[in-house]
Amino acid sequence: MRIKISIKIIILFIMLLIALGVLLSSYFLKIQKGILNSEFDIRANALIGSLSASSEYPVLVGDKKSLEKAGKGILKQQDVLFCEIRDNKGHILFQGGEKGEIYTKEYTSPIVTQEFKESTNESLILGFEEKETENIGQISLVFSRASLKNTLNATKKTVGAFILISIFFASGFIFLLIRSILSRPIEHLVKGTEMVSRGDLSHKVRLKSTDEIGLLARSFNKMTEDLEKTTVSRDYLNNIIDSMTDSLIVASLEGKINRVNQAVLNLLRYDEKELIGQDLAKLFVKEERGHIKENIKGPNPKFNLETGERHFRTRDGGEISVLLGWSVMKDAVSNKTNLICVAKDITELIEAEKALRQSEERLRLAGKAAYDLIYEWDVGKNGLNWFGDIDKTLGYKPGEITKTIEGWVQLIHPDDRSSLEDVIEIHRTSSKPITCEYRIRQKDGSFRYWRDSSVPQLDDKERPYMWIGVCTDITERKQAEEQKSMLEKQLQQAQKMEAIGTLAGGIAHDFNNILAAIIGYTELALHCVPKEPSVRKNLREVMVAGIRAKDLVKQILTFSRQTEHELKPVQVKPIVKEALKLLRASLPTTICFQENIQSDAVVMADSTHIHQILMNLCTNAGHSMQEKGGTLEVSLTDIELDTRGVELLPGKYLRLTVSDTGTGMDAMMIKRIFDPYFTTKEKGKGTGMGLAVVHGILKSYGGKIDVSSEPGKGSTFHVYLPAEEMDAEVEEGIEVSFPTGTECILFVDDEPSMANLGKDLLKSLGYNAVTRTSSLEALEAFRAQPDNFDLVITDMTMPNMTGEKMAAEIMKIRPNMPIILCTGFSPVITEEKAMAMGIRAFIMKPILKNEIAVKIREVLDGGNMQSAKGKEGPLI
Repeated sequence: MRIKISIKIIILFIMLLIALGVLLSSYFLKIQKGILNSEFDIRANALIGSLSASSEYPVLVGDKKSLEKAGKGILKQQDVLFCEIRDNKGHILFQGGEKGEIYTKEYTSPIVTQEFKESTNESLILGFEEKETENIGQISLVFSRASLKNTLNATKKTVGAFILISIFFASGFIFLLIRSILSRPIEHLVKGTEMVSRGDLSHKVRLKSTDEIGLLARSFNKMTEDLEKTTVSRDYLNNIIDSMTDSLIVASLEGKINRVNQAVLNLLRYDEKELIGQDLAKLFVKEERGHIKENIKGPNPKFNLETGERHFRTRDGGEISVLLGWSVMKDAVSNKTNLICVAKDITELIEAEKALRQSEERLRLAGKAAYDLIYEWDVGKNGLNWFGDIDKTLGYKPGEITKTIEGWVQLIHPDDRSSLEDVIEIHRTSSKPITCEYRIRQKDGSFRYWRDSSVPQLDDKERPYMWIGVCTDITERKQAEEQKSMLEKQLQQAQKMEAIGTLAGGIAHDFNNILAAIIGYTELALHCVPKEPSVRKNLREVMVAGIRAKDLVKQILTFSRQTEHELKPVQVKPIVKEALKLLRASLPTTICFQENIQSDAVVMADSTHIHQILMNLCTNAGHSMQEKGGTLEVSLTDIELDTRGVELLPGKYLRLTVSDTGTGMDAMMIKRIFDPYFTTKEKGKGTGMGLAVVHGILKSYGGKIDVSSEPGKGSTFHVYLPAEEMDAEVEEGIEVSFPTGTECILFVDDEPSMANLGKDLLKSLGYNAVTRTSSLEALEAFRAQPDNFDLVITDMTMPNMTGEKMAAEIMKIRPNMPIILCTGFSPVITEEKAMAMGIRAFIMKPILKNEIAVKIREVLDGGNMQSAKGKEGPLI
């Protein structure tokens, strides 16, 4: 029984619909189940959390009535079967309801309470009071999941019914569609085929569709028309044969000539009667007759003479070069009946090829002499020919390079290939000369720069059919241009860094004044506000941010080479934790953080450098995951190396690891990521200096950075820093009292806010403070009563008269006058210069209360001069 193709397609489609329906329903039910379970867990955890919070006080005081009231209230909630409250000794304080056996789930939660404990030195350092958590009991709730199961069962039935109905209607629609566009047209084609097989060549298949079946019907009709036209008479066929310009010879299987056309007679100068019945081999020159006879008259005739160049002998003994084509004629039952030989006179063509070869040789020698490649490209045939030692020049063996445009393009650098393909397309239609440049691969894998200049040869319709061009090696010129461009970029970067340095020095003074006001007034506020945890916590955060900003200014000045970093023992762990807090706020929420901060090791470094290294690595990791999100993992561990090549000495090291699940890098990119100015980011979003700076910092510390990465699998950076056997410098907590005094101090700063801040700070330390916002006014006040002042504290950068000059004038009036010079930043004055002038102390802004308190007492009590520029103030 024959099954129609439309039925087969419908059955296959129904099977596919069923499979798709099962997959979709399973996927939907899985998701729905997860959602319902998640909502159930959320509600259960919310109830038990609420009960835990409300039971804290009753459990502490043993109020069973309150616990019973709360427990019964929970039992009234939907799906709650059982509730039990115990104290920390296991005594049941409340129990209600019954535990089910099936479709239930139990949730437990501890009842905790918190109390403050005595502060430690570490808490004072971090600036907060510690709390202690105590477990005072436990709550257990049992929930029924029967309603959840019923909801899932109902969803399964609904989805199943929807899938069955969808399959039914889709199958019906497909049946009608296939019936319309496939079954009926095929029936018309089958009927047409049967009519033609019966001999009715005039039958036409009537289909008007434009699809493949319609095209098949039109092709069928065309075939029947052509079949009718080929039923021509013998005379018509003979006329065609005689009008051929090529020679046609028909011979028997024994090699006897049966027929020749007029072209044979004209070519060999024979009469037809002279050739009919003669041996076919006699038409060829003597040297080729044996080969012809062997293939025709041998014991096993092959009848497959090779197509190619042969030579006929004319009646007068001359020789004519011909291109032969052979075939075998067969009858209606495929029996071999005759040999057919078609010959084309190629004498003139051979002469032309000889002249062409001579011309090509001249071009090859010319190209070799000029060290250039001369080529020609046949647009129509896609043939490529060149003249010159291109194989030797590029290191290939003769014949290794395919002489086609496609073979040529495969040698081009991948980055240049697309643009060259565009130029090739222009070559197909352009009538104007074209010049382009590209890189071509040598045998050893390296690339050379070539300049390609070509001109077209046009046909009578002004269309290019041949291109002739010259390729010149310009590698040395390109390398010189690239080196020049790199030097220009380095010069621009150096000028940019010089401008940054100038800008950094210009803003450092004003910015440090602003920070001084923020930090100073915050310190004063911390001493004035009541011991309210939330207020003091907020003020501490302002202090942390201010000191971080102070470090940032210091880092900017260092980066612009205005100052030097001071290396000291640093514990990396707190720096990493602080940096991760900043990163969580700056990176997208689609990036998940994982921390493994274990090491407490100490390294000799600058804390701002450590912060800069981690921020650079994590920012790059975040950039690689910004589109799809991912996981950023940061770990800090101790490691001991026996040896690590020539870059690291054996010993103990601190290893900082930053891993991401982003786009990753290939081997070529990994080789370049530490080069200055190299960046994978878009223009304007990266300078290419981040990893170069990180590499430079680690090299100066005797450390190292390793990277491993694969495209699509993320990247991992390992930073190694030599560990030190010493304690880190830690920030000390605020003392209960600062060094104070009752002396009279003249405080000079041109910023009113700084002058007011200085006055408030000095008064809080017990001193009698006199402030001036003009250095000239301050000098006049001192000149009027020089013995009334015990100390002068002055800013450096002020209008009319700098602090340096005012100090010199004051010491002219009173040579031994103690003076403290403050500055946010000044390229004019240095600590050494201030000491040489007789200034007792030199402090960098912003000034912290403990710094100024200690420094004042050192100066007034005759202590040696110390610089406070590298210390950070305590946090309250």
